[in-house]
Amino acid sequence: MSTISLYKEMNFGLGETADMIRDHVNSFASQEIAPLAEQTDVDNAFPNQLWPQLGEMGLLGMTVLKNLAVLALATLNMLLQWKKLAVQVHRLV
Repeated sequence: MSTISLYKEMNFGLGETADMIRDHVNSFASQEIAPLAEQTDVDNAFPNQLWPQLGEMGLLGMTVLKNLAVLALATLNMLLQWKKLAVQVHRLV
């Protein structure tokens, strides 16, 4: 069983927003990161052209919030999305 199919079977009850972010990040990883994965490993460097896109998606500032009461949820969402990106990159190499 692949990591992605295992992840979809696990329901942590994080809500529709977390599911939407996860699906959006998965799509981004498949379309933008996967084609670069092999060269990224060869170069041992993250592709700098992805940083602006990650920023536009809001993935670089997910824990910077106006209300600290939701910091834990934002941190969890951030960790889940970065995990998704890492899994996608290493799955394809």
